[in-house]
Amino acid sequence: MVGTIYFGFMTTMVAALNLFHPYALGMASGVGAGILMASATASLALVYPDMAAELSALASTSETLSGITGIYVAIFIGIPLTKKLYQLLEPPIARLRREPSEVLESRRKAAEEQEDEKEGAEAAVAAVAAEQEVR
Repeated sequence: MVGTIYFGFMTTMVAALNLFHPYALGMASGVGAGILMASATASLALVYPDMAAELSALASTSETLSGITGIYVAIFIGIPLTKKLYQLLEPPIARLRREPSEVLESRRKAAEEQEDEKEGAEAAVAAVAAEQEVR
């Protein structure tokens, strides 16, 4: 509720300054939730009544583009960033809570598996070398 009031008031104040073209303000109104867009667009329609239809269309287009872009940002930036932060912050938090760290445990298991694979590869190479010496 507070954001809607703030967005409407802020839009009116910025429009009164005449720093930006009304179409730019219409595009800027399309960020955030739909109710914020409606509040900002209504304020702009009162300030620029002759451009109300164009401003509403620009705000709706901007909201659609922001929503689509937001999905890709969440997928390609948000999820990898969350994973990296979890790997970075989970061990110190687990230490503070005096609990075993899931990240450190998974790293230890991966290192053991890699060591086992390395030993298996070395044994296979040694077996091939011994077989070639016998011939």
